[in-house]
Amino acid sequence: MPDLDVIGLRNHAELILKIVAADMRLSQTEQQQIDKAESREPLRDDTNPAHTHAMTRLVAGFTMDQMVSEYRALRSSVLRLWLADGFAGEAYQVHDMIRFNEAIDQALVESIAAYGQAVENTRKTTLAVLGHDLRSPLGAAMMAGGLLQNADYLRDREVKLSKQISTSVRRATTMVNDLLDLAR
Repeated sequence: MPDLDVIGLRNHAELILKIVAADMRLSQTEQQQIDKAESREPLRDDTNPAHTHAMTRLVAGFTMDQMVSEYRALRSSVLRLWLADGFAGEAYQVHDMIRFNEAIDQALVESIAAYGQAVENTRKTTLAVLGHDLRSPLGAAMMAGGLLQNADYLRDREVKLSKQISTSVRRATTMVNDLLDLAR
């Protein structure tokens, strides 16, 4: 896991727990509960703590597994404290615990979605840069190699070298095209 101090590792826990608590205070129909469980609940906007948490973890170099394990740790810490604080198994307590888990799962889904979207956007940007920034110089090298091959003043060794350049550039162009096709 990337090096973060205790404050860095907890920097979004409070905000995520506030969103979880607010979600738990809202009334919820049985259908809304089913929709949440089946991921049909609409995701909140990209200013919510779960989204922010995902983005900062991606930038900090966390893998998705590491980010998800933070939610696991948050859930287990809260549940452990909850049980230690006098959980008696009353119906309302069980209901609250279910709602807590649903809200944590919702935040987790939002973080995963934001993380995945950011990774996808990075991939697309990288491919666009690769496609544009690498194709242009390869095209120029291909053209220069072709012009050199047709020059009357070159010796045999220089013609051979220009053919090797053109062949290498064609191979590199094919690799870039294959990579772009694979990524699509």
